Amino acid sequence: MKDVIIILGSAILVVFCITAAYTIISSPQYTISDKALAYINDPIQKQISDASLINIELSDQSHSLKPLAEYNITAYLVSKRRYRRGFMSKLSPWDYALAWGEVPNHLEHIKFDQIVRFCLYQYKAGAPIDETYIAQHMANTHLIPATDNIRKALAKANEGDIVNLKGILVNVRASSSKGQSSSWNSSTSRDDLGNGACEILYVQSLQIADRMYK
Repeated sequence: MKDVIIILGSAILVVFCITAAYTIISSPQYTISDKALAYINDPIQKQISDASLINIELSDQSHSLKPLAEYNITAYLVSKRRYRRGFMSKLSPWDYALAWGEVPNHLEHIKFDQIVRFCLYQYKAGAPIDETYIAQHMANTHLIPATDNIRKALAKANEGDIVNLKGILVNVRASSSKGQSSSWNSSTSRDDLGNGACEILYVQSLQIADRMYK
């Protein structure tokens, strides 16, 4: 009986060690930032001219990213959605619905819902902000991780977090070895609506609270 207990104890210890090692290996690495995040300001955008294409190969797909503008946004994460299907899901596995300015202060009047790469919202009358203000201070953003570490980190943000994303707004052309092809064009304006109004961001750094991922 004593031998059985020892064997069981050893087996449990081995399983625990393997689980702990896997967790460490699979978790994204981060540094602690002393920069406090605030979502009151508009995104910072700077046009890029004559930049080289960014080429990404993922399994049987080839992607060519055309840089449009440097982009730096600090915002409140009102919703996020993971995409596992669709031609661009390997390149861009996550969409973040982001809000800034006064919008996060009046969420009791607004309901956000992400579906099929769009973010829809329902607005209740009575808030001190109107629908035009909401549309100009929120963005559904398709996220393309620049590194494997950022790819892992994108899953760590939760609704209600304040996040900072820095990177490049891009247009995307993609093709597969099976002859499929697709294209995405990023918005570069906060005033557009509907199809084509989403930002497509090649994410080079992500900060969630005080954790910085690159």
